[in-house]
This record gives sequence, C-alpha cells and structure tokens, in this order.
Amino acid sequence: MDIKGRLREMILESRSKKAVGTMIRAKDTNKVLLLKRGWAPHKGCWSMLSGGMEDGENKLETLKREIMEEIKVDADEKLDLTFIRTENNGGDIFHYYEGLTSTEFIPKLDSENEAYGWYSEDDLPEPLYPKLEEKIKDACKKK
Repeated sequence: MDIKGRLREMILESRSKKAVGTMIRAKDTNKVLLLKRGWAPHKGCWSMLSGGMEDGENKLETLKREIMEEIKVDADEKLDLTFIRTENNGGDIFHYYEGLTSTEFIPKLDSENEAYGWYSEDDLPEPLYPKLEEKIKDACKKK
C-alpha cells in the first residue's frame, strides 16, 4: 500500500468505532449464549455479548471488562477466549472472539440487556442482530 493509502486508512481508523464481542458456547450442550438488547441501536434484538473499546484498552482487556459488566462473569475463571478475526464494516472495527465454557450458566444481566438464553443453531430467537446467524452456525460447527 502506498503512503496515501496508508494515511487514508489511519484517518478512517481514528474516526472508526472499535468494538469487541464474543460468541459464548457451552461445550456440553453446543448452545450459544444470546442476550436481548435493552438499548438502541437494535433494541429487542438478540445478540452476542459485545461492547466498545475505551481509550488505552486492548482487545482482550475490553472483552473481559464487557463480560464482567454485562453478565457478571470472570472470564479468566469461566471462559476460554480465542481470537477469531477482525472485521471492518465501513470503517468500524469489530474484533470477534469465541468464548468456550464447560457448561451453561446463569448470567447476571446489567441494564444493557433485557433477557438471555442458551440456543442451538436450529432453535434461534428472533429478531437476531444483523449478520449474527452466520456467526452462530460457524461457532456451533466447531464442537
């Protein structure tokens, strides 16, 4: 990439929203944990756990903070987190992780979410957050 292309990329990156998220999956049931969003955007949609990065945080720090805030779980004790990929959606950066747990658990939700559920790829709630079904099917294939 030439210098102009790299400068353009850096400017877009500085203006972009940066977020992380994890598809939490229970090994024993092969079900994923979904949260029903309580706030806009996409209020009422079912989604995976995610949140925005704060200044000075790296991806993993952000993810562990969001897990503690949204479901009151210590990720180091309960989850095996594996980085999957980074997605660029029109300049917005999303870092995607898989979070494996040995068994389903009962999360303690914060005010950002209205409900939770453990779902198989064949029994998903609606409405789903945009493009989430593909991620769920990918996660469930990894038994």
